[in-house]
Formats: sequence, structure tokens, C-alpha cells
Amino acid sequence: MDNPYISKEYIERQRENISQISFETEYEAKFCDNVSNVFKTDSIKEAVEKDMSVEGCVVIGVDFARYKDWTVACVLRSDGERCEMLKQLRFNKVSWKAEIDNILNLVYEFKPIKLICDATGVGDPLCENLERLLIEENSPCEVVRFKFTNESKNIIVDYVNLLLDTGRISLLEDPVLIKEMENFEYSLTETGSVKLEAKYNFHDDTVCALALACHGSKGFESPRGIYAFP
Repeated sequence: MDNPYISKEYIERQRENISQISFETEYEAKFCDNVSNVFKTDSIKEAVEKDMSVEGCVVIGVDFARYKDWTVACVLRSDGERCEMLKQLRFNKVSWKAEIDNILNLVYEFKPIKLICDATGVGDPLCENLERLLIEENSPCEVVRFKFTNESKNIIVDYVNLLLDTGRISLLEDPVLIKEMENFEYSLTETGSVKLEAKYNFHDDTVCALALACHGSKGFESPRGIYAFP
């Protein structure tokens, strides 16, 4: 705030656009207690207990896996500002065709305007197949491919935190989701970069699917293509 080369207006915009914990650590140089935990337990509890009915468009975030991890699809309804979680689908150890069929069944049920999918690794050909099938059916649902990097993951997870901080999201009372959110943490790489991941022996597939869906809810008029960050 004392820097003459940075406007107070810019700082306030950042306060509005990132989560409280990110603002405190990045702009106020605070060493926050329990900073290794990405999500606050109280914020998760409030979001689960929140009775929010949102009228808007449906977006589905999909984090693909097959054997060791889980494929998770998170269904959100959003008006562009608030998000209401409608359903979570979680499965593994099924064929690639079954993975596609499960996601298509969600599309038929909820009629989303957008599928924003993990296109990292095995997800890329699955995204291609989903897009082809939806185009063949003349579906208005857009398939958006998202490439996970350290930076891109940090950005979309921080947006989930922003929604939690501002009370603009309601979550399902799903024990797997709650446990994964409570055990999702910051760590530092050898080069000093921030890495977000599940604690040892935990998964983060539901967190990633939720973050993808929230990210997809921010803009409803994006062009068909690939969302990626350097």
C-alpha cells in the first residue's frame, strides 16, 4: 500500500479477485497459521450448509482417470457469480467407453452448456471423443479442454477459495468431497514454486472436478477451444 508505483485501486481489485488467504500471503506478506491447508474447514462447512438456489446455466467439470485415481464429474448451476453444486459422479476401473457413456448420461440429464474437461494425458483423447459424439448429436453443449499445470491449477483452485470466502457457492454434503477438500494442501517444490496437491494417501480428484466446473462457470460465451496457462 505504501508503494507509489502501485495504485490502491489495483490492490483493491486484487482483493476482490483472489481468495483471502492468497491476498494475505501475496499482498500483505502475512505468515498465516495453517497455511498448508488450502481450504478452511469453517468455509467448507458453511458452503455445505448453505441453502442456495441458483437460476442459471449448468456447467460440468470432469477430471479423468482410470485405475489408481478416480474419474469425477461435478455438476454446477451458475449465474456467472454464484454456483450451486447439483451432483457429483465418481468412478474408476471401467472401460474408456464406459467413462464416455457416464459423462454423456450426465449431459442428457442436466443439459449443460459446457463440459470443461481435464485434457492432460489420458484426458485429451477422451475430450476428442466426447466432442465428436456431441457434434454428431447436434448437442449445444461445448467441450472445453483444460490443461493442468502448476500455474493453471493454482488459478482455478484459488477461484474455488474465492467463492467460499464470499459465500457464493453451495456444496453437496458428500463425505468424499469434504475429506478431499480438508486434506488438500500447499507445498513448495525444490525450485520454490507453489504446488497444490492432496496430502499423502489422499486423492484430489473431486477437488479438481469442482475447480474445473467453477472455472467454467465464470464465462458462458467462451469460444470452442483449449483453456491453458503457460
